[in-house]
Amino acid sequence: MPDFLRKGNWLLALVLIATSVLPPLPLVKAAEAPAAEQVPIEVSGDQIEYIRPENKIIASGNVLVNYKTVKLTCDKAEVYTDSKKAYAEGHVYIYSEGGQILRGDKVYYDFKNHQGSFPNGKVSADKWYGKGEQIEQVSKDEIRVFNASVTTCPYDRPHYDVKAKRVTFYPGNKIVAHDVVFRILGKPVFWWPYFVIPLDTDEVPVQIIPGYSSRYGWYLLGSKTTSINKNVKIKGHLDYRSKKGVGGGVDVRYAFEKLGDGVLETYLTRDKDAPSKHNVLNPYKDKSDYDRGRVTYKHRMDIDDYTNVITQWNFFSDEFFMQDFFQREFQKEIEPKSFMTFTKNTEKYGFLVNVDKRTNRFFNDLEELPKVQFTWNRREIMNTNFYYLANHQFVNYNKKIANNAGEDEDVVRFDTFHELSYPIKLFNFDVVPFGNIRESWYSKNKFGEPSIERHIIGNGVDVSTRFYKIYDFKTDFLGLDINKIRHVFEPSMRYNAFRDVSVIGPQALQVLDSIDNLVPQDEFVFGFENRIQTKRFINGAWQRVDFIGLNTFLTYNYRDYYHHYNSNWTSWRQEIQFRPYEWLTNQFVWEFDMRSGQFRTADIDVVLEKQPLRVLLGHRFEKQDAGFGGRSLFQFDVNYQLNPLWAAGGYMRTEFDSGTVEEWEVRATRDLHDWYLDFGYNVRNSEINASDKELFFNLRLKAFPNFPLKGGNRATFARPRIGHLVSGANETPTLVDNTSTTPSTVNY
Repeated sequence: MPDFLRKGNWLLALVLIATSVLPPLPLVKAAEAPAAEQVPIEVSGDQIEYIRPENKIIASGNVLVNYKTVKLTCDKAEVYTDSKKAYAEGHVYIYSEGGQILRGDKVYYDFKNHQGSFPNGKVSADKWYGKGEQIEQVSKDEIRVFNASVTTCPYDRPHYDVKAKRVTFYPGNKIVAHDVVFRILGKPVFWWPYFVIPLDTDEVPVQIIPGYSSRYGWYLLGSKTTSINKNVKIKGHLDYRSKKGVGGGVDVRYAFEKLGDGVLETYLTRDKDAPSKHNVLNPYKDKSDYDRGRVTYKHRMDIDDYTNVITQWNFFSDEFFMQDFFQREFQKEIEPKSFMTFTKNTEKYGFLVNVDKRTNRFFNDLEELPKVQFTWNRREIMNTNFYYLANHQFVNYNKKIANNAGEDEDVVRFDTFHELSYPIKLFNFDVVPFGNIRESWYSKNKFGEPSIERHIIGNGVDVSTRFYKIYDFKTDFLGLDINKIRHVFEPSMRYNAFRDVSVIGPQALQVLDSIDNLVPQDEFVFGFENRIQTKRFINGAWQRVDFIGLNTFLTYNYRDYYHHYNSNWTSWRQEIQFRPYEWLTNQFVWEFDMRSGQFRTADIDVVLEKQPLRVLLGHRFEKQDAGFGGRSLFQFDVNYQLNPLWAAGGYMRTEFDSGTVEEWEVRATRDLHDWYLDFGYNVRNSEINASDKELFFNLRLKAFPNFPLKGGNRATFARPRIGHLVSGANETPTLVDNTSTTPSTVNY
């Protein structure tokens, strides 16, 4: 057994998880379906003849036959009204629900049982086109094509196709082909005995990824996905990396209506180029040979519209495993947690139970064993205009430090918070005065003294209003397309004060969250929210466009606790959004610490999409907890359409402070009509590993871009999320004429 698997009761947990995935089948006899409703068959055409003894209709010329969800068109047809069977010839088309189409020159068809026979017919379903010497529709959910070819190319002579002795379409589910020859321009390229194309999933059925990188050497990554049934899918992995060795695992994905959906992911490899367990400062300087792997389980169950349970369990052999073998997952979450959360949220209240337990000792974690929270949402008390809000919380904290063999910080805390408010309208201002009280009990303080109680009393007021003015201004200077301007201005002020009447500050507590860190304050937050709006004629209708957003928030602390009770401005937050054109959007958001004279955060996003150019730019700065440094990350992605067939682009991610280019690539894309071919060169660097260089290619089918044929790995860059910065200024505009295709008078 691998060393890392001997260290915990992982096997018991794995068995329990696996047994929960596949519940026993109920031994209940299915009820018989009721008799089919008698629905008449409808026939129309240029000429109609009804033969009563045979209950047969003969139609010719623009014939249309309708029965339930099936429609047939042809030149001539004989239809039996009792049996719902028909013989049709001449440009025969049969349309079924879901966009499925069968066509040919003649057909025998049973409308009631969805059965038919097409000699030399064609079928289209789920973006695929098929044809064969004989097409047999066995049922509503199964169509067989013999001596067939299938493709996503709509041309009569397709650029590529899959030739097979037999192809079976299961609409909305999958396509199964036997004795397959993959052809390009009619020329055979390779043969495969059996091929399955799933239509109901984003999972690739069979994937083989070859490549070479400086980190792995030559590698071949293989996976196979199999559907056990409509609820459970299993994906097996078998990989070879010349510098590391052989690895593999099994993933189980499931989705049940009542049980919920989830995934179990396992992976194990004997890594002959693993990081050293003894060299902590530079683990990749000295290499070791040992077993590495992971077990991850995620599950979500929605009990009803208000209630759900979310579970996540992670176990890794070492702290560098995910970075080495699953880099994309590592970038999303560096230290994955293990937890189980029950949540119930209704209009009146919210209830939460959370259990957070560290499962990897090389990660930092704040365990909650457990956390129970009940929130009574802000609601009016018996038509008095007084509003009441309450929050009660019990939590057993245990702070775990990575690789720490000493004592960890732990405390049990009960906290209850109550707030009463009374909103009023004063002239044109919304005024909400409020008062609150917080009681907290701790099992001990930071010095080990037991049973500590803390009492905090607070009060404050929210004041806000809203103005707007419309300017009758129109211009197309520099192509700005401005049709009237509306300026929306929303000033606000929030005063929030509280006092620790028990005179117990954070200096006496184990500070584990924001409640423990509360200090006496008299804080004013001034907000100035501005939005400049105009109208533009988009997609045949006038639409409101947020042309400029400019929001400023200033915080003033009267008697600042951290600065000897001196009064001063503490922070300045600025949000700017500028959208001069439909194809260009900019957003700048920063927060400035006015006491230290340093930026806490600063984000810049730019999106430019105007053919033939697309540019995505992002900058992130975040000040470190201590010192004057910070992490400043710049990302840039560009793509240029050289001509209808070729595009070129590149990507770069740079850490400014260290001067490190963490990742860069150059790439090109070739349009192959039915496919896109991406290829290029990618370089990734990290602090603990040498740069990883590799060539990549990616062949994407246009109709199914989630099923690529690829080798190597390319960069991924999330599109900047630029949204509305102001709430309250987004009411739907009145459209003067939403049926016209040309601009008319613009009104707000």
